[in-house]
Amino acid sequence: MELFAQVFQQKGFSEIKVNVSNISVFISNKADKDYIFVLFHMPNGTEWNKEQCVHVEEQLFEKLQTSRQRELQLITFLCTNHVDFVRDIYRQNDHTAVIDLENNRLLIFEGMTQDDLDIYHEIEKVLQSREQSTSFGENPTNDAAYPTQTKTLISKKEQIKNGLLKVGYANSIIIGLNILVFVILNVTNTYDAVVDAGKLYWMAISENHEYYRIFTCMFLHGGVSHLLNNMLILSCIGGILEKRIGWLRYSIVYLLSGIVAGSVSLIVNMDEAYVGSIGASGAIFGVVGAVLWIVLINKGRVENLSKKQMLLFVIFSLYGGFSNQGVDNAAHIGGLIGGFLLAILIYRKPKKRGVVS
Repeated sequence: MELFAQVFQQKGFSEIKVNVSNISVFISNKADKDYIFVLFHMPNGTEWNKEQCVHVEEQLFEKLQTSRQRELQLITFLCTNHVDFVRDIYRQNDHTAVIDLENNRLLIFEGMTQDDLDIYHEIEKVLQSREQSTSFGENPTNDAAYPTQTKTLISKKEQIKNGLLKVGYANSIIIGLNILVFVILNVTNTYDAVVDAGKLYWMAISENHEYYRIFTCMFLHGGVSHLLNNMLILSCIGGILEKRIGWLRYSIVYLLSGIVAGSVSLIVNMDEAYVGSIGASGAIFGVVGAVLWIVLINKGRVENLSKKQMLLFVIFSLYGGFSNQGVDNAAHIGGLIGGFLLAILIYRKPKKRGVVS
């Protein structure tokens, strides 16, 4: 670890002192951004878990952003002798590399965030030195005589799996169901009949007691653009929420938010007894509301989302609904509030392990 520290110091990095054991933090000021490198010392692979690593990263962002107005670029290294034990940490993000101390190699994702400071190459040289010292009992004199040890951490086959991890397994299933329903209804020419049987409107509930419509309306859409807009937002926001609360609670938030949205829509629109409502936007606003709460409780930042970004997203989304005709704004607001309140009930911040100072 001292050798790695020397690499950063030689590159002009400043070390940030933290009162947490087994962490080294270095920062470099560039003309366009600040680079932050965090090294987690994990020889056994079990010293840190994913939630603790995320907590440390978020604290660093929070503290450094208060004193800097420029873009921050975070890159994390997990230094371990047991790569398999840290898979849960590195598989779900694109800014974490693994320094495999057992085999003296640097493992990175394809498409992982790259720095322009040549740090990866310098770390490789340190690992090559360790490898050669172990093999020959002396330090190497010619770096070029030994091939690079850098390898891609995941295969092409695993990239699809990691894509699902980023979007979320439950979220991917929900997106897939929405698309599948839309395709089947249009291919079989049953769209009009099914939408009529599944849309949500007051008379169907109050007179015919067809309560299933509160559920079925969430999986019906009025056209390709309606479907794609909803699924695009869900793919971006839903994965963040699922990663934070798990697939089961995510599914509960999504479905209950949709039910709350439908119920609010019924109450507000009961005077228009035969006006139907369809679409996943009520449930999606619930997901947005839940993420908003998590951002707020985590002092204004989760992943790459800030409090300001989330608030602006909510405002513009609601404005877009009110500025267009035929939009069920009652469902949007009901879903947003429902998801926000559900997140308050079920979300708990990860336990802290020390405080970054």
